[in-house]
Amino acid sequence: MSNDENASPENKMDYSRLIYYLKQGREIEFFYDEKEYFIPNYEEGRVILNEEGENLNHYIEDPEEFAEMQR
Repeated sequence: MSNDENASPENKMDYSRLIYYLKQGREIEFFYDEKEYFIPNYEEGRVILNEEGENLNHYIEDPEEFAEMQR
């Protein structure tokens, strides 16, 4: 599968694809434990938001640092 294909529940996103999407500036929606989460691309950096829109971590500008903290 190439890096430009969208991830789906049947096709989980791997670490390298996550880095690729973050570096492109994409915003990412995903489900974990039947709950929806969102990674927006804000000027302040990346953050994980829960279904209610609450920040679950602090803003991180570097895509690789952000992805590494989520491992």
